[in-house]
Amino acid sequence: MTKQEAIEIVNNHSRESSLNNGNTNIAKINDAKNVWWFNIPPERFLNDLHLLLKKANGLIWLKINANTFIKPQDVFRLRTDVGKIDLEISSNKQNNYMVDIKSGGTNYNFNQHIEHEFNN
Repeated sequence: MTKQEAIEIVNNHSRESSLNNGNTNIAKINDAKNVWWFNIPPERFLNDLHLLLKKANGLIWLKINANTFIKPQDVFRLRTDVGKIDLEISSNKQNNYMVDIKSGGTNYNFNQHIEHEFNN
């Protein structure tokens, strides 16, 4: 599934949704570690931000409302080499599922941001 296909699935599901390439990031489960990995510029958190988590049998849509994190670098690890927020959201249902487990973060739980889970 491509990013555009995933955006269309979400937008077709909800009339209120306005996902687009500029406000949406997508990740598949990392091959080396059971996480969805994102590098996101901190300024993206000033507006509604949508994270699409690809699963083997579908997709999880997370919506982070504008200004939920005024200073995301205080909650998540900031990669100083690229100036981006470095997220590793656990995909392991037995251990820290939906929690940012990146070293240097605060173990933030993303469960509250789940808008919808799509299954094939």
